[in-house]
Amino acid sequence: MKEGKTVVPGSELCVIEEFMSGEGTYEDNGIVRAAVLGYVQYDMVNRVVKVKKVHGGPFVPRQGLIVHGIVVQVSDEVAIVKIMYDHALRRIKHTYTGVLHISQVSSKYVQSMHDAVKVGDVIKAKVLNNSIPYLLSIRDIKLGVVISHCSKCGGRLIKIGEELLKCVECGNVERRKIAYDYIITK
Repeated sequence: MKEGKTVVPGSELCVIEEFMSGEGTYEDNGIVRAAVLGYVQYDMVNRVVKVKKVHGGPFVPRQGLIVHGIVVQVSDEVAIVKIMYDHALRRIKHTYTGVLHISQVSSKYVQSMHDAVKVGDVIKAKVLNNSIPYLLSIRDIKLGVVISHCSKCGGRLIKIGEELLKCVECGNVERRKIAYDYIITK
């Protein structure tokens, strides 16, 4: 294998007679394989092959992280969210599915998920677990809807109260669980 080539765990690098297994590699029945995602390095003097680990791999939601997503489905008790952005609103390569349960919307009583989020809303949420589907929470004041559009005409909604948004086109007023940093204000 050529030096500097990117390898994934399990990639065959050489046979043990050519080079000994070094950092980031392992031996498997006489074959030296990559143990990590990284770049192949050959030490010709000591006859050791290494794999220099690549840092900063693809974004994967993890418990405690803040993410942004688009609400794609809403029922009375649950909203399905496509997680598409990290905490800094950088687009992530792959989308992940998140589930927002009504119990994770607010510390106050919420009668229906339809009172908190609607399809098409962009929300900022906290990830509660490390597996798919990711469980989300918007209970914190910093979390909730950050961008929304009118359910009647599709116009921009501006923040007019703690939980109220008003359409700039038709004047329709709608209720949401709004994040403290909602994008569009008066």
